[in-house]
Amino acid sequence: TSRRIAFGEVFFKVAAVTTDGITEFSKALEEFEDVFELCRVENFAVSEIFDLHFVGANADESPELKLAEDKFTQAKADMAEQSFKDARMQAEQAELDARLAEAKVLTRKSQEQLNVLNTRITRLRKQLQLGDAQ
Repeated sequence: TSRRIAFGEVFFKVAAVTTDGITEFSKALEEFEDVFELCRVENFAVSEIFDLHFVGANADESPELKLAEDKFTQAKADMAEQSFKDARMQAEQAELDARLAEAKVLTRKSQEQLNVLNTRITRLRKQLQLGDAQ
């Protein structure tokens, strides 16, 4: 009976160590996945913000761009503190804000081009009417 008790105690200790090891490994794997996903999202966010600057957006004209830049800065700070989940969320939000800003900038530029074209069309119609009147 004492051997059974000793064996049982050893078995439970080994099981506990193994369970702790699996739990720690699982946590490390989750953290690695968070870091990997963060890097992917961070690249997209940087790309979106860069694209916005390329199309002529600036933070003064686009509050969404300013918000994206602020969230990206916060994501980098969270990453430095090893708060990988928070960093990933901030980077994802930065990417989405940057996409929204890009859509608004492109819509505004398209509307400006449309206004220019409408002005030209109106001018041409007036010229055609003057030509017909002569």
